[in-house]
Amino acid sequence: MAFAIETDFSSGSIEVVRARAQGPVELRLRDDSAAGIRQWFHFVVRSDGEKPRRLVIANASDATFANGWAGYRAMVQRAGRGWARAETFYDGAALTIVHQPGSAVTRYAYFAPYPFTRLERLLRRVNEQPWVDVSQIGESVRMETSSGCTGGAEVFPTWGSSI
Repeated sequence: MAFAIETDFSSGSIEVVRARAQGPVELRLRDDSAAGIRQWFHFVVRSDGEKPRRLVIANASDATFANGWAGYRAMVQRAGRGWARAETFYDGAALTIVHQPGSAVTRYAYFAPYPFTRLERLLRRVNEQPWVDVSQIGESVRMETSSGCTGGAEVFPTWGSSI
């Protein structure tokens, strides 16, 4: 398997500027499509080797809350097991994550994402309550169901979920 960075999944967000066979990988934060901010990222690194890589988010200083990078450490998940903190450095312009594969698939994120399977389990449990109704209220641009919970007369949306 060759080195690759993927964002084609529900919460994927990063722009790949340069990903060469050797040397640092250059990335850029994307604007959030709904919130009008630029801060978070979530991407998958597929790698065939154990050699460390530097993942450089070149426009980190353009983030909405750039002062928040000082002392920040990116989230990392190896082989689909729990989330931990990655070695991360901010130099006032770029945010650099030191990538040590450890497995063929590694996820990086600004914060650990809330998995849809967990949300769906929660919605099933909530829907069992006699005073709550869970219903479909729409779909995302990726054609994922959005559900809403009604308790009494109010609807509480739960984006990107289905029951």
